[in-house]
Amino acid sequence: MINNRFLKKRGLILLICLISLTMNCKDVFSQNDFILQSFACNGEIRISSGNKTRIISGKYPFGNVQQGMQYKDDFFAIDTNSLGESTLRCTNLKSMQTRDLLDLTHVVERNFIPWEIGYADDQLIIFSAYMYDNSVEIKKQKRRIILYQFEQDTKKTRKMPITDCNRTEFSYSKGRVYYTSSNGTICECVDSQNHSLGVKGICPIISTDSSKIAYISYGFLGEGVYIYDLRTKEKTSIVNFFGHNSILPTIRWSNDSKLIAIKRKSDLFPQPLYVVNILTKKIVSKLRDAHVCNWFFINSS
Repeated sequence: MINNRFLKKRGLILLICLISLTMNCKDVFSQNDFILQSFACNGEIRISSGNKTRIISGKYPFGNVQQGMQYKDDFFAIDTNSLGESTLRCTNLKSMQTRDLLDLTHVVERNFIPWEIGYADDQLIIFSAYMYDNSVEIKKQKRRIILYQFEQDTKKTRKMPITDCNRTEFSYSKGRVYYTSSNGTICECVDSQNHSLGVKGICPIISTDSSKIAYISYGFLGEGVYIYDLRTKEKTSIVNFFGHNSILPTIRWSNDSKLIAIKRKSDLFPQPLYVVNILTKKIVSKLRDAHVCNWFFINSS
């Protein structure tokens, strides 16, 4: 039988560690250091930069939170209305003016919903779409993801040569796509060739300098964020949280590839946005009560 005094002592140590962690997390960053994407209870998607806020879409069906992507002064997002009609839009973060780039309704395959933008620049936009058949029960839905590439100058869209993508989160850098396969491993696609990196996880996000991948991995008692070095092939645990499905599947890198920003998931109350130094493995800042679903560093070097 476990000694009650031992359990109390262990619990007290854990409490002291949590208090210490909270006290050491100084609010170095504020909302002015991030571009924030949030959603309202009525389904409106909003984008904030500094003290400017702009509603960039119509009203989504409740629960749909599609992820946008920032590039320089532009924010790209997919707007899907209650009729299932999807539009690719671009919002300038300085003027907060929005323009339509492409009607996606007849671009993606039938029964597929455009969902997450994983890469965007002034020439190329890559987004994912997942299969959803209204005639099939949710539990019986087949999990299938397609990645699409849109060229802004030619207005042409084509499917990317990835056949085993199992989640909508992915990243792209210098002709290489990083994604999670059906067996849970993180894969790389280059020149139409797909191969596994040998690590299991979700949300593989390439660093700004294209040298490392941050991803979420599950453990026995919880999950954490890991870094995979593409040069040394080594993986490093950065931060861990208790409980499964506790981290939002979104990771953003700072401009100097030394910091990442992550957020815990909660259905009860808003969780902080954590900024973690990958070299010291310490949480250096918390953006408290962050009502956001997506975020990007502005100035972090």
